[in-house]
Amino acid sequence: MKRVLTILLTIALVATMAIPAFANDGTVTMYTTTATPAYVSPNASSKILATFPAGKRITTYPGEDQNGFKHCFTNETEFCYIPAAFLTTNSSASSEPAPVIPETGTERVVSGTTNYLALRSEPSRRASNEIGRLYNGEYFFVKEFRTDGFAYGRTRNGRYGYVVSDYLEVPGAVSSTYYAGHDWSPVYSYEYYRDNNPDVVASLGASESALIAHFVNHGIYEGRQGRADWNVYNYMKQHPEYVRIYGDDLSAYYKIAVGIRP
Repeated sequence: MKRVLTILLTIALVATMAIPAFANDGTVTMYTTTATPAYVSPNASSKILATFPAGKRITTYPGEDQNGFKHCFTNETEFCYIPAAFLTTNSSASSEPAPVIPETGTERVVSGTTNYLALRSEPSRRASNEIGRLYNGEYFFVKEFRTDGFAYGRTRNGRYGYVVSDYLEVPGAVSSTYYAGHDWSPVYSYEYYRDNNPDVVASLGASESALIAHFVNHGIYEGRQGRADWNVYNYMKQHPEYVRIYGDDLSAYYKIAVGIRP
């Protein structure tokens, strides 16, 4: 067994010294393994997770190449890494069906982002750990909801990472007034905000997700009216007890009206 491992590790070293150039057009790519017995690893290292004969069909993903290893998927191991020297684009060598990515985990849909939801290599908002981007309407499969406000899981194309969980909603539960875990309908109507804020529509478009995000992240701080029957200045007159506490912080009154503690 030790001899087999030694041979495989030698192969890995050779593989990282002579890596063929593969085109990366931003899509998943199908390869088959070469005549040399190939191994895959749990990460970009020489640790062996499984070995495959020549002709094994492998799916790889863009943007994940590390030290001569390509990010890949197989039905036997799910997500893994394989030295690029073990791969060839000649798919005629195998009649094996393409691997199917299992839709496991808790399914969520991205909602309420003003720009995009960052996929991160660790649960931190530092710009240096951003490894991908998700947009409103895209799906994310959660493996773990953490207590620090992040969720760990994968994108539909198999890329793993951390995202801020506030922007993940249950599919089918997303509405024009629901944003970051709260229902803003007491102070917001999509139709009213769209029709009475032409500058916002001209800048961001008229999508429901873009307008509710603008209202929550900008509109409530600017005192913009979100629906015909609720006005922040009238609300302040009706609740002088809040004004004594929050003064001219307009956003606080919107939050109080929807049950959020400022």
